[in-house]
Amino acid sequence: MDRFGNAGRGASPVGFLYSDALGHPWVPRESMGCMYGMYPAFMPRPAVVCTPSPQGGVVMKFAHKCVVAAMIVACGTVAAAPTPVDSINGGASPAATTWSAAEAGWLYSPTESYSLSEVQTRFASTDGRTVAMEIWDQAPVNGGHLLRAASTSLTGEPFATWSFAALDLRAGEDYFFGFRNISGLDVNFTRDAGATNLGRYYFSFTDAGEYEREVVSSTISGAQPILRFSGTRAIPEPASSALAALALSLLLVRVGKRADR
Repeated sequence: MDRFGNAGRGASPVGFLYSDALGHPWVPRESMGCMYGMYPAFMPRPAVVCTPSPQGGVVMKFAHKCVVAAMIVACGTVAAAPTPVDSINGGASPAATTWSAAEAGWLYSPTESYSLSEVQTRFASTDGRTVAMEIWDQAPVNGGHLLRAASTSLTGEPFATWSFAALDLRAGEDYFFGFRNISGLDVNFTRDAGATNLGRYYFSFTDAGEYEREVVSSTISGAQPILRFSGTRAIPEPASSALAALALSLLLVRVGKRADR
């Protein structure tokens, strides 16, 4: 028996916790699964305690927070600040006219799938009022269901911004974006040459979230909104999460078998 209490083992101390020059824990390779190289450089170094078991093996005890961090890395993505993903006439100038409608909105169909968490639009002028922005899975007049809603005060910034809980948008599907309490406000659509025309827009003269009037035209400027969409393209795929979970399960099984030796 050596001075570490390990019967029949060599001089190499199995189960003893070392640290490198930076204070990172390191355990000899003979210790079950306690290999420093198991952990990617971007992961926190786990606090590992390796102690001899009655069978002569090694029992690994991971700190609870390190286990949670590892699961996040293996099975999901880390939330990031929203970044620009798409826009409609995002660099255009608003038309020199005023909304007589109390609410107005447009249908938008993304060309790629992404997670949306911020919407911006540009009104020709601002007056400090609070404007509500709504996202529906279809125009309300056509039976749409409300998905997200947010409000912001128009403070004079070139673009007004609405932030909300991330919403996964799917490529090719229609989503309705409406703005309420806009009567008397300078518009947020453009008459710039070459602007993208969505072919229709919806509005109401009452601020009730109904948008019951539809104007269909491929030339009218009201169908040329100024919109910017921000979020992240990183939508986890179920297959990738399943593979990561399977790999983690196999690793744990291997560790358990080595502990029983």
